[in-house]
Amino acid sequence: MKKLGEGEKLKGYSLNGPFEESFRLFSSMKNRGIWLDEYTLAPLLKACSSLGVLQLGKCIHMEVLVVGFEGFSSIRIGIIELYSSCGVIEDVEKVFDEMYQRDVIVWNLMIRGFCKRGDVDMGLCLFRQMRKRSVVSWNIMISCLTQSRRDIEALELFHDMLDWGFKPDEVGVLSCCAHAGLFERGRELLSSMVEHHQIEPKLEHYGCMVDLLGRSGYVREAYDLIRSMPGGTPNAAYGVPC
Repeated sequence: MKKLGEGEKLKGYSLNGPFEESFRLFSSMKNRGIWLDEYTLAPLLKACSSLGVLQLGKCIHMEVLVVGFEGFSSIRIGIIELYSSCGVIEDVEKVFDEMYQRDVIVWNLMIRGFCKRGDVDMGLCLFRQMRKRSVVSWNIMISCLTQSRRDIEALELFHDMLDWGFKPDEVGVLSCCAHAGLFERGRELLSSMVEHHQIEPKLEHYGCMVDLLGRSGYVREAYDLIRSMPGGTPNAAYGVPC
């Protein structure tokens, strides 16, 4: 079996954990004069984002600037994810504005970052500016609108998503129906998952539907749905947030 090099180990720790080991190895390599490349610095930024350690992330960012790797796409994505996950939007905007090419991942991170700090309008504005969207883009925006109790806008966006030919997972919009008390619409959506989109409902889908039934006063129907859940533990549905 091939023995992993230190760079490969650092990358593995940065992406899969334990994240602290990646920082220990980074410090050790730096003390021995071993320079890292963009393939190891980018995962280090990811580890900082996962742990939410902004100051350490800034140190990694400084290393990036010292070695001149700030132009690499993977590095820029890592920096944007770091600052957006830590709520430092001003730094995120600076990096974003300096990017000549912005892929879907970058746009999604920006949208999530603004919505996380409560600026859903800015997140929606960025979403509208996207020339190319993924299903993740739609789900992020629908979920953010739902969490902000902007249920009508979330439903409208869901219909736009279908019109553009995207295959939804419908967890977000089912949650939206639950919050808005739209019982019939929620039931139609759950049925359409299998009939029209060939999506097998998961525990999250059933949890949202149980929540919707309970909010609408259909307690018996909610109980029957829990008991009819295929291949799962019925009690688990009670604890699914929606």
